[in-house]
Amino acid sequence: MRELLSSEEMQQLGIKEETGDPALAVIESPSEPVSPAPLLWQSDQREIRLTSAASDISSAEGVEDVVEDVEEVEEVEELEEVEELEVDVDVDSEPRPARSPRRPPPPMKEPEWVTKTFDDDFWLSVKQPSRSVVSTYVSFIREHLGAEEGTKILDAGCGTGLHVVPLAATGASMVGIDISSGALYQAGEYARTMGVKVDFFKQDMREMSFSEEFDGIYMIGGTFGYFDDETNAQILDKFSEALKPGGRMVLEAVNRDFVVANLPSRLWWEGVGCLVMEEASFDAVSSRVVAKIEAAFPKGKQRQYEVRVRAYTLQELRSMVMMAGFRILSTSGSIFTPDAFLGPYSSSIIMVLEKI
Repeated sequence: MRELLSSEEMQQLGIKEETGDPALAVIESPSEPVSPAPLLWQSDQREIRLTSAASDISSAEGVEDVVEDVEEVEEVEELEEVEELEVDVDVDSEPRPARSPRRPPPPMKEPEWVTKTFDDDFWLSVKQPSRSVVSTYVSFIREHLGAEEGTKILDAGCGTGLHVVPLAATGASMVGIDISSGALYQAGEYARTMGVKVDFFKQDMREMSFSEEFDGIYMIGGTFGYFDDETNAQILDKFSEALKPGGRMVLEAVNRDFVVANLPSRLWWEGVGCLVMEEASFDAVSSRVVAKIEAAFPKGKQRQYEVRVRAYTLQELRSMVMMAGFRILSTSGSIFTPDAFLGPYSSSIIMVLEKI
C-alpha cells in the first residue's frame, strides 16, 4: 500500500522537499517503524546517499535524472580508484629483458675415479673367478670371434690377462690394453709363464686410435660403463672404427633389471694377502652400481676403493650399439645361458655384434 508523506515525515526520512508539495513524495510503506537515520544504498561496496528531490522521483524524467546522477558518481569513483592504482615509472630506465626459457641441466659427469683406483693393492683385493668361469668365457669368445691362427683380437680392459693369455694359445694374434700398470705387469708375467706371446699396451680406452685393425674385440667382466653416458657411447664408436669391415665384438654390460632386484648386498672374500669386504648399492638417479671396497692387509694396512659402473637396460644397450654401427647377432644373460636373456634373472647383458 502506498501513502502520502507529510512534510514532517519527509524531514524525518531525510528527503528534502524542494517543491513544497508533500503529495509528490511517495515511498513504500514500511512494515516496521523506520528509524530517523538517513537512507543508505550500497552498490559494489560503495555507499550512495539518496538526496534526490521528491519532485524528481514523482516523474519519469526525474527518475532518469537520478539514474544519470548515480552513474556520474560511479564514474567519478572508478576514476579515483584508477588514479590510486597509478605507479610512478622511470621512463628513462631501460626495459627489463625477457626471461629466457629454462634450459635442461647439463649431463651428469662422473668423477675421474678410474685413474685413481686401479693401483697394485686394488688388484690384490679383486675377487678371482674360478677356473671353470674363466674357461667358459674363453670358449664363448673363441666361438663367437673365431679366435684362431691368422686372426687379430683385442682384449679391451684386459686386467691381469685371465682371458687374453689362454686365447693366445689358440694361435690368434692377441693384443691387451689396460689403464693399470700393475695389472699389465701381472698379465705380462702370466703370459711368460704360459709361454705365449701377447702385446700389452697401457692405454686409456677413451684415447684409442685404431683403424680397421682387428678381426674381433671383446670387453667383458663389467668393464664397460665406467664413464658418463656420452663417453661410453664414444668408446663404442672407437671399437667400431677399430674393427675391420664385418668384424665382430663381444660386449658385456651390467643388467640394470638384475641389480635393482638384488642390491644392496654385502660380501666378504679373501684376496691375495688381504681380507676384503664389498658393499654394493644401486644409485637409481645415475643408474650406476656403486661398490665400496675395504681391504685389510697385514700390519694394520687398509685400503678403501669405490667403483662406479653404469647399469643398462636391454633397450638402452641395443640403441647404443646400433648407433655405433653394429648389428646385433645374439643376446645372452650369462655365458652359462648362451642366446638366452632372462630379464631380471640375468646378471649381465652379453651381446655378439657385427660391424656393418
